Amino acid sequence: MGCKVNKLSRQLEDKQWEYKYSHYAPVFEYVELLNEVQDPHLSVIVISWRLHPDTLANFISLHKQRESQHFELIFVDNGGRPGEFDALYPYIDTYIRLNVNTGAYLARNVGAIFCKAPILFFLEDDGIADEQLIESHIMIHQRFDVVAVRGIYLYKTDNPLNNKQSHYYLGDRFFPKFSNLEGNTSYSASVFYEVGGWDDQIQFGGGGQELALRIYQLYPYHHKQIYSPISIIYHDYASNEEHLVTKLKRQQESLSRLKSKYDNWLSFEFSWDRYYGDESVLELQANGHVEDQLKLEQSARQIRIRNEERTQNYMIGKVFLYDLDALTNLINVIHIGKKICIFGAGSLGERLLEGLRSNRLRVDCFADNQTSKWSEVISGIPVVSPADINEEYLVFIASAWKNEIAGQLEGMGFRAVDHYLIVI
Repeated sequence: MGCKVNKLSRQLEDKQWEYKYSHYAPVFEYVELLNEVQDPHLSVIVISWRLHPDTLANFISLHKQRESQHFELIFVDNGGRPGEFDALYPYIDTYIRLNVNTGAYLARNVGAIFCKAPILFFLEDDGIADEQLIESHIMIHQRFDVVAVRGIYLYKTDNPLNNKQSHYYLGDRFFPKFSNLEGNTSYSASVFYEVGGWDDQIQFGGGGQELALRIYQLYPYHHKQIYSPISIIYHDYASNEEHLVTKLKRQQESLSRLKSKYDNWLSFEFSWDRYYGDESVLELQANGHVEDQLKLEQSARQIRIRNEERTQNYMIGKVFLYDLDALTNLINVIHIGKKICIFGAGSLGERLLEGLRSNRLRVDCFADNQTSKWSEVISGIPVVSPADINEEYLVFIASAWKNEIAGQLEGMGFRAVDHYLIVI
């Protein structure tokens, strides 16, 4: 007991997190050093409460990257059965055992206090790492003036439930973006410890935005938290309908708590929209070198080529608001002669209208599910009921309710790509 207490206490003192001791001590059982890694460049933290079939494949992919990247792997057994994770031992450097499933965030914090690297990287247990995942995160921290780097998820399988989300992949550019993919995000360790890490009270969902908000309060610069299109893991959104329903319910409960806790929750979220796809606002490290840029460009090409087919599959039925040239080409080549309808008479719909008009494209109408809007005219364009549109239209879904609207249109006989596209 004394040894356990001393190890936990020492690590908390080292990170100046002594105030967390009473919260962590009841769930902390032990830490086991399986392999000593001196001065790692990056620490990978993975937590799990049960052995997922893909965790071993994930760790094997990480292990192969040790040949060229110097990192440590911290694994937190988040209340699993005794012996459950034995198969993972050969790949783990530091093994931490908790006596109960603490949820997603407290366990990550416990893992973080035993890390030694200047970069902390939190990774999904049920994703599979791209073969240059570690390299990509290290290079981006070296190249850009950042404190947080959010990567992407590309699908592992062709499960149709993957299409129930639109935030896994945000395009092929680097730009300011807070992390809402906590299982593929890296942080400056010093900043992470300074702000207190993850919110220990969150059980599931919203932790990335909550942490980003606290980081922004200390470092109020959007360019310090960015999106990386080359930091990739392969991950599915949900395994089945039951999993999806449970996942969405838990996320909504967590988000309701966070919105009530932070008055500026939504304004903070929306403040990033103006930087979407804008690489020009990013800043380079003051001590960067030309060699770093060349290395990043070379690796980025390799990563993009290797994942091109997965990326194309992801983009079926989706378009990016910032890539108006591609969107215009799509209309002129594939959907020539169709009327254009923007489904969503809100701010995103208005931005899309402005962009289409700037490319000399005519928009015929808005559609919206709010009956109060059906008599409105927005910038000369009428708002109509969804019942008034048909398959003569190409519909651009420009709404936060994109997945629900897609289902609504499919119920009306519309098909993705042929009749509608989701605007990201």
